[in-house]
Amino acid sequence: MSKAMQALLEQIKPTILPATYEPPETSNALRSLLSQVETRQWQKFMLEQLEFEIMALDAEITEYQYYKKDKTCLLELQLGVERYGGTRGPWCLNYQMEEYRYLTAEAGDPDPYPDCPKAEDYKIGCYRNSSQDTIRFIKDRLAWAIKFTEKRFKAACKLVPILENWTASRGIPEVSWIAGMIEELAGNPTLFGVKLCQQQEAYTLSSSSCRYFANLPMYLLSKP
Repeated sequence: MSKAMQALLEQIKPTILPATYEPPETSNALRSLLSQVETRQWQKFMLEQLEFEIMALDAEITEYQYYKKDKTCLLELQLGVERYGGTRGPWCLNYQMEEYRYLTAEAGDPDPYPDCPKAEDYKIGCYRNSSQDTIRFIKDRLAWAIKFTEKRFKAACKLVPILENWTASRGIPEVSWIAGMIEELAGNPTLFGVKLCQQQEAYTLSSSSCRYFANLPMYLLSKP
């Protein structure tokens, strides 16, 4: 074998690294770049989710406004309240709200729905004895739900520029961040038990919020 060939083989000979070899550490510049990419992906996803939430809240407001005016809808809602305790209609007519408010008061916590009309103030009918006061209850609850949802709609719109201007230095909050921020901006921190994590600048929801989520329409839960 010629010397030139031997020299060439020496050049292409693979380098065998010792068993204790460790890969080089990621540079700060690369870490920063990876963080920016990850934040950008999260930001894009959250903006899409927020867009769906805004659309859902707008649709909910329109839905309740229609219910208040349509006699057929009011009749069906009346049957739902008197026969099924409001479980087959808008979440604001569900009797479970009353149970939640009662348990909250028993625990010494503030009323999560301070402006919401109470069912006990109405003479609501039953399966064999319908009542026109049920209609009044439904209209009052729908009127309250419209104002309540409008506050959340405006809060969701305020959240758009906050998300658009989000930077990697602020980190990536938890999945529940949008829901927590909407309630905070809408002035409902006690409703969802929202707590601000100052170190991570993120929002988390307490276990009490899970009960409330159980009463929300599914399309709202799938798109916060």
